[in-house]
Amino acid sequence: GTKEDPYVIEDAADLYGLATLVNGGTSFEGFYVELANDIKVNTSDRDSWDEAEPLNKWKAIGNDGSYPFKGHFDGKGHTISGIYYSKAYDASKIRGGLFGNTVNATVENFNLKNSYFTSGTYGSDAAQIGSIVSWAQGGTYRNIYSNAIIETNSVRTGGIISLTTSTSATTISNCWFDGSINSTNTHIGGIVGYINGPT
Repeated sequence: GTKEDPYVIEDAADLYGLATLVNGGTSFEGFYVELANDIKVNTSDRDSWDEAEPLNKWKAIGNDGSYPFKGHFDGKGHTISGIYYSKAYDASKIRGGLFGNTVNATVENFNLKNSYFTSGTYGSDAAQIGSIVSWAQGGTYRNIYSNAIIETNSVRTGGIISLTTSTSATTISNCWFDGSINSTNTHIGGIVGYINGPT
């Protein structure tokens, strides 16, 4: 997992494998992960998923505050598509996104398309959703495009990142959200929902 010889994500199974490792306590701190191909998690059209859920459900990479992703994730210009996240399938967690919790990570250089996120119940039990990262504690996030659909009852919803909070800076550059957010709560942003700390 070095910069010269990174861990390589070749397909959806590898992406799920990364999530499983991080959610089990492997932070990837100091290690590099790259996409080798475009990744399709589901191939059906996300516009139908509010009525008929797709086959493959997603749990965020770092879905628990105790087990964040701390590595370097480089999409190499590829596209991840077909992510379906529903709080119903990750009931004990409140971090919804491609990544859940990141700490001083670098996440860069990819597109997220044809993806759908829904937060579940209203209030403190609802998932806090950013289509790329739910909770970013420092780090660098750049050259990312998302056209996700987000349906949320939670506070702190961002098209790219839900919440930033850290004593060190969180750097966000050249990120573009071209999707939609339908929210019944507060602290909503096209890029970041809520900033708490230097950004």
